[in-house]
Amino acid sequence: MLRFVLRRLLDIVLVLVLVSFFTTSLVNLMPGSPAFAIYGSALTPQFLANFNQQFGLNHPLFVRYGLWVWHALQGDLGISFQTHFTVASQLGARLPVTAEIAVLALLFSLLIAIPVAMLAATRPGRLIDRMVTGLTSLAQATPAFAAAPILVYLFAVQAKWFQSSGWVPLTQNVGQNLLHAILPVATLVLGVAPIFIRILRGDIVSLLSENFVMVARSRGLPEWYILLRHVLRPASASLITVAGLSFGYLFGGSIIVETFYSLPGVGLLASQAVYNKDLPILAGVVVCVAVVFVIINSLVDLSYGLLDPRVRTSR
Repeated sequence: MLRFVLRRLLDIVLVLVLVSFFTTSLVNLMPGSPAFAIYGSALTPQFLANFNQQFGLNHPLFVRYGLWVWHALQGDLGISFQTHFTVASQLGARLPVTAEIAVLALLFSLLIAIPVAMLAATRPGRLIDRMVTGLTSLAQATPAFAAAPILVYLFAVQAKWFQSSGWVPLTQNVGQNLLHAILPVATLVLGVAPIFIRILRGDIVSLLSENFVMVARSRGLPEWYILLRHVLRPASASLITVAGLSFGYLFGGSIIVETFYSLPGVGLLASQAVYNKDLPILAGVVVCVAVVFVIINSLVDLSYGLLDPRVRTSR
C-alpha cells in the first residue's frame, strides 16, 4: 500500500509539472500578446511594455515557469489579465458549482445505469435488451449542444417545471438550487449514462457464463442473489474505471453545458479565459482539472481490490 501511495504521489507531481509547463508555454505559441485582447486598438507600445512587465511576460519561458511554480507552491496561482482578481479566488468561487453538477450527474448516471444494465444483461437478445441498446445508441448519438435545447424547450418553456438559465447557490436556497441544476445535470446524464449501461451490461453478460456462477446456480441460489452478491461487484471494475474518467470529463469538460445554461462554473471560466487569452486563469483551471483526474484515477485503482476478489488474490 505504501508503494502504491508513493507511486501515485510521483504520478501526481509528474502530471502537474507537464501540464503546468505546457500551459505556461501557451504564451509563446499564441500569436500576438494577451494585452491585445484587453486594450485592442488602443494598445500603445508603452502600455504593452507595462503589461509585460507587470505580468512577467518579458521573461524567458523557463524563468517564467519557475516563477509560476514558486508562487504556486505558496498558494498564489497568479492574477487574471482581464479582471486583475487572483486566480485562486475565482477558482474558489466557481469550483462548488462545477463540483455539484459533476457529482449529481455522476450519481444519477450510476443510479440509472446499474439497474438498467442488470435488467438487460439477464435478458440478452430479448425485447428489453434490444430496447435498451437502441435507446442508449440514440442518447450517445445526441450531442450536448443538441440535447440541451430540447430539454429546455420541453421542461422549461412548455412544462415550466425547471429553470433554463442562471444559478442559485446550494447554501442560499436548496429548492431553487435544484430547480436550476436539474436540466444541466440531465443533459450530462444523457451523455454519460448510456456509456455506463453498455459497459456494465457487457461485463455482466460475460460473467454470467463463468464457472463460479454455474456453481452458485447448482447450489440452488436465487438468480437475483447470484447477480447482486457474486456478479455485480467484479463486473463493476470497468464501470468504476470509466466512471472515474467520466467524472474528470464532467468536472473540467462541461464547457458547452455551463455556457448554454449560464452556470458560473469552471467550464464557463475556462471558455472565457480562452477567448480573452487570460493565461493565468487558463493555467489554474487546467492544473485544477489535472489534479482531479489524477486523484480520481488513483482512487479507482485502489478500488479494484475491494470490488474483485481475483485482483486481491493475484496481488
